[in-house]
Amino acid sequence: MAAALSEAIRAEGIRFNFFSAIDEARKLINKDRPSLVILEHDKARVDGMANCRAIRQIKDHETPVVMVAVQEDPGAGAASGVSDWLIKPFTSSYARTKIRAWVLRTECRWIRATIPDDEERRIASLRELKILDTEPEERFDRITRLAAALFHVPMAVISLIDKDRQWFKSCLGLNAKETPRDAAFCAHVVHSREPMIVPDAFQDVRFADNPVVINEPRIRFYAGYPLMLDDGSCIGTLCLLDNTPSHS
Repeated sequence: MAAALSEAIRAEGIRFNFFSAIDEARKLINKDRPSLVILEHDKARVDGMANCRAIRQIKDHETPVVMVAVQEDPGAGAASGVSDWLIKPFTSSYARTKIRAWVLRTECRWIRATIPDDEERRIASLRELKILDTEPEERFDRITRLAAALFHVPMAVISLIDKDRQWFKSCLGLNAKETPRDAAFCAHVVHSREPMIVPDAFQDVRFADNPVVINEPRIRFYAGYPLMLDDGSCIGTLCLLDNTPSHS
């Protein structure tokens, strides 16, 4: 985690210090008043909530405190003074976007999907299919070709949401085989288990500065339908994509 954050912070040209002891961190914070504090919370190793409360005891300290954890705990975070969360695992590009927003006190218009409550069972069910990292198959490619033709879009994908990636079993119009999960539109569908249509990603708070929107393949329109297993697990989506907005 420290390596990933270091890479992201250096890439933004921000000066930083790492500390393993809260007393040492409090002394620096009290002296230098940094623009951002990032803490780790791991119940088995480090109590980030207690460390956040200790920082909040510093007089007139209003610096944003971001908590890095495997799962968000809004109640405990609010009581401890946590400003925002960075949920593991995360990519360097996602961390950079969030760090830039926190430091500049601007809105970060890239919201990664919440992890589903049944995530452990869902991942187990997905992997029991033994379909991840298999070769392309005509029976799946027929579906994406038909979907793209019916809805007049240049891209259609059968996407499976793994633990930290989005992997494509069939991919029409895109060269990628997988993308990071935190940049995946489809991860939002997996969490909600409901179809999702994004008429224009530039106008949607969740995706406006997502790297697949501002960079190639420059997604503007998205429509995703959940793929459900018999045990109730949502493992991915059949989705339609376009570089132009406002399909109906």
